[in-house]
Parts: sequence; structure tokens; C-alpha cells
Amino acid sequence: MAVDVGNFSDSYLGKLRKKIGHDLLHVPGSGILIENFDGKILLQKRSDLGIWDMPGGSP
Repeated sequence: MAVDVGNFSDSYLGKLRKKIGHDLLHVPGSGILIENFDGKILLQKRSDLGIWDMPGGSP
């Protein structure tokens, strides 16, 4: 399945890449999988890509 990532150059990382080029970039982030007793998992719809994903984040 292909995901339309929109205009990457306007994103936070896209703007950062314009400044630093292809140098190594460490971006901290986190993710968590939450499951209830019925085996259902919690997902959130990403506002940037419009897809369902695990709750998480990065600065």
C-alpha cells in the first residue's frame, strides 16, 4: 500500500533537512501499543498522513 506523504519539504523534518542536508540526524521519538482485555488495540489517525498508526510522537 502506497502512502501519500504530502509535501515533505513543508514538514518540520523537511525544513530541517534543507538546513543540514544529508548529515546524520538523530530524532527522538516514542511509540506504544495499548491492548485491552478483548485483544483490541488503540490506534490514532495521523494528521499529517491521514493513516492509522500507534500512539506516539516526536518533537
